[in-house]
Amino acid sequence: MHQATELFGDDDVLMAGYRYWTGLTGENDVPRASKIDPINIPASIFPNVVLANYLDDEPGVHFRIIGQNMVDRWGSSFSGKTSRDVFSGSYRDFLENAFEQARVHRCPIYSESAFRWDKRGASLTRRLMMPFADDALEKITRVIVVQVWPGGVTHDRDTFSHVVSSPTSDFKHSIPKCVVGLPAA
Repeated sequence: MHQATELFGDDDVLMAGYRYWTGLTGENDVPRASKIDPINIPASIFPNVVLANYLDDEPGVHFRIIGQNMVDRWGSSFSGKTSRDVFSGSYRDFLENAFEQARVHRCPIYSESAFRWDKRGASLTRRLMMPFADDALEKITRVIVVQVWPGGVTHDRDTFSHVVSSPTSDFKHSIPKCVVGLPAA
């Protein structure tokens, strides 16, 4: 387990997302999904948010709400789709594993990976996947993801058709890490 400040303390958006999640946990290890109100998600993180429900019968998630920065990076919204619809190859395996770790371990999962377009352009991306439980706190049912692109994203929208699913040769997917510890206020 890793401290939040150790993993992403240098990123204001990821830290704000983590503070939002820890502010909803109360006395519990994870917050209840009923505590999520998109209107109350802080404006500082909302453009970088993905809100999804876990699939009951298979690994992965169903995407519900997609922030504008996410739409801009992907080139379109993937709201209403599942992780199986959106991702493929090693990238899908990597992300579905990270989503599953958040569900099984009931902790935020931090990861980094390459985000690469099919024709031109690439960027490092960092993400924090934070789980939410049902009202009985027995089953993890939702996840909120806050994702950033340090250094921005460069690609030519005229040549964009899809995101490539494999890591680049100069940057491999990181091992997802469970986050513990409350950040300093």
